[in-house]
Amino acid sequence: MNKKFHKEVFDQPTQLKLDIFRKYIREWLPVFLSKKYANGSAVFKQINLYDYFAGPGTDAKGTFGSPLIIQEEVKAFCAAKSALKADVPVKMLFNDIEEEFIEELKQNVASHRCQKNCCSFEFSAKPFQELLSDHLPEMRQKGHANLILLDQFGVKEVSPEIIRSLLDCGTTDIMFFISSSYINRFVATVEFQNRFSIDPAQLKDIEYNAIHRFICEYFRSSLGGTDALVAPFSIKKGRNIYGVIFASRDMLGMEKFLKVCWTLDAIAGSANYNIDNEICYKGDSLFAEFNKPTRVSVFEQDILNFIQTARPDNTALYRFCLGNGFHSSKANDILGELQDKGRIEVRDAGSGGLARKKSFYLKEPQRLVVYEAKQWQQDLL
Repeated sequence: MNKKFHKEVFDQPTQLKLDIFRKYIREWLPVFLSKKYANGSAVFKQINLYDYFAGPGTDAKGTFGSPLIIQEEVKAFCAAKSALKADVPVKMLFNDIEEEFIEELKQNVASHRCQKNCCSFEFSAKPFQELLSDHLPEMRQKGHANLILLDQFGVKEVSPEIIRSLLDCGTTDIMFFISSSYINRFVATVEFQNRFSIDPAQLKDIEYNAIHRFICEYFRSSLGGTDALVAPFSIKKGRNIYGVIFASRDMLGMEKFLKVCWTLDAIAGSANYNIDNEICYKGDSLFAEFNKPTRVSVFEQDILNFIQTARPDNTALYRFCLGNGFHSSKANDILGELQDKGRIEVRDAGSGGLARKKSFYLKEPQRLVVYEAKQWQQDLL
């Protein structure tokens, strides 16, 4: 842990990183704290929130870091939505290798926590790998939902193997932070190569703006045959680039993460800077053809290719959209344009009849439809 970091005031990129986490946990909590069976009993037996690199909880100015954001959002949900809340225990586990940080964090949590005895807290000052081994059995328990935050300095603690083991726990969403600039600097070292199979020569060919996307794709491909959904949000800090990588097997988890990303970056849903060098980044261009972001144009062609080759149903298409970084609302906009151009049709899977126009049912698996491409021509949009 970089001790100096928490003795200073959080800079704007750090605050953005924390804002992403705050917005996501605000989306995440209602899913698991409000979910009930028809008889009123809670679907989940326990909610676990793990912050493995927690720090002392605040910066030098008192701005909340991730552990205090967690407890604040839980407290706010319970206060505002008490009528909706299922009877689910909430466990918050905060760790940092620095014991002095944990002692300070205990005091900060005690000062800000809800006075009701509805949540439990666990504090530790252990190495990440050791503590993770202790927690995995609890994460794997049936009926447990886990949100895991890994805000490391550098990259050494989190590997594809770690992410795979966490995803194997079941209902688990993971948000981890990686410095792509750190990777770029140390990729050729023996220590790095022992943990990551990234070709230094290949990394040099990646445009620097997109390096965090490349790292995300490396994690995605390294997860092998899992059905994991993985997405990045890149953050530029001076000349350095780092950012968030989110991983989950659950489509709703990815939906909510991408919703946060597109709220912060309406052009590409990817970064706090002009990651694709878009002409329209700061407003419309004089030329209409440049006003559609490159990422959207590429995805239009990708989704047409997928529909043409796979003739997917709505669930398969939804997973494809999420896997390409487009949540349901953005995907519906693009599908609507393609439908208006006469490029796709949506048909009821049973009757074969046309579905109601602009009804794509991406988030409605109970209504099965299939997608078909019309007048297919690879270069026509």
